[in-house]
Amino acid sequence: MILIKRAKYSDELIVMNNGSIIKQGKPKEVFSSELFRDIFKIKAKIFYDEDVPFYTPVTLLNKQFH
Repeated sequence: MILIKRAKYSDELIVMNNGSIIKQGKPKEVFSSELFRDIFKIKAKIFYDEDVPFYTPVTLLNKQFH
């Protein structure tokens, strides 16, 4: 939910993983199925409401938790 609020109220997002910037840009440029797959390990569907990206998790890709 926090990520959706950030996308709605931010001009630019920065996605980091292990201290490195993975992706940076406008929310509609940053949100992608590949981002959620690679960083969050989920399959997600991306949709837009008034040009603001939202996502719906579909499934967890890595079923093992550490």
